Amino acid sequence: MEKNAFQISILKQQLTDSRNYLNNILTLLPGHIYWMDKEGKIIGCNEQQAQSFGLPSSEKLIGMNIYDVAKLLKWDKKIPDEIHQNDIKVMTAGEPILIEEKVILKGKEKTFLSRKSPLRDAKNQIIGIIGIATDITELKEMQEKNACLEKEKTILKTKMISFLASSIVHEVGNLLGGVIVNYQLLELHLRTKVNLLTDEEKHPTLELLQTLKQNLENAKLMFESIKLNIRSGEINKEQFELANIADDIAAILTICFPGEESVATIKWNQQEQFDYFGIPAYTRNILINLIKNALYFIKEQGKGKIMLTLKKGAKFNQLIVEDTAQGIPKELLPKIFSQFSTTRKGGMGMGLAFCKRVMENYGGDIICESEFGHYTKFILTFPTIVIE
Repeated sequence: MEKNAFQISILKQQLTDSRNYLNNILTLLPGHIYWMDKEGKIIGCNEQQAQSFGLPSSEKLIGMNIYDVAKLLKWDKKIPDEIHQNDIKVMTAGEPILIEEKVILKGKEKTFLSRKSPLRDAKNQIIGIIGIATDITELKEMQEKNACLEKEKTILKTKMISFLASSIVHEVGNLLGGVIVNYQLLELHLRTKVNLLTDEEKHPTLELLQTLKQNLENAKLMFESIKLNIRSGEINKEQFELANIADDIAAILTICFPGEESVATIKWNQQEQFDYFGIPAYTRNILINLIKNALYFIKEQGKGKIMLTLKKGAKFNQLIVEDTAQGIPKELLPKIFSQFSTTRKGGMGMGLAFCKRVMENYGGDIICESEFGHYTKFILTFPTIVIE
């Protein structure tokens, strides 16, 4: 009997030592650690978890559930409801989750990154959950501050570029206006004289006039594109007019991309052309941006085609601009419509931001799908026109 009592005493001491050893480990580990049964009652935790709730020791938290804690700390019911739903999700799915959870501690909102995993018994049956939560409040605040700083830098950069660009555009506009007036005078003069020329002399003269006219129209459209890109804010919807998307495509292909190389590279269908309300100059600017970008990468890669596809729908019509040059890396896709974000060498990152702004003002959108090494597809959606 004495021998058995001695062995029991040793086992008790070993059990106590093991528990103290485990508690020391849990105390030294970073973060808040807890485990609970299937009913949501806490059956163990480290001291950090208890102290964060204002309790003197982990023993005081044992037996409580998240609603008891919420009552103790006077939380809004929404907080324990969300946490409890996350716990149920873990036990139902039998899979761990990593999630951000917000609570109120000492009168301040805190954000915790929680990893919750199913707690299983020896038979691999789920008997509860175990969670490790790390306070990331300061990290989130730093991220928000950095985001604000980046936004301020972007606004300042935009203002500086807009100011400089506006000054340049004003001067170039005056020069271009003078060139157009002189061309019109030259055209008038030559056409009055052309009837005096022989048939052999007429052809090159008229061809030269046509080339000059096309070059000036191209310059004028590109000039308008630059002006549109440096503008900010909402577009004046009073300027909207009924326009045809096929007319816009035909115009920019003829004026801006007339070369044999472009003609061979760019293919489009005209079967499902549609009308839209907008500003044709803006729409054409979008097309110029997208096609120029595609041609740049096709030239860089030495391969690829551009396909323009029109699709009519019940609520929205689509213009799809797809190229098969190189595609966009997955990590860059979320940023491509942000100002000053570019995938081109020497690019300023304003073109796609402008495209996004215009399409949203139209009541539509522009999104991008891409697989790096294969294709890039821009999908422009235009609201269908309802005739009453």
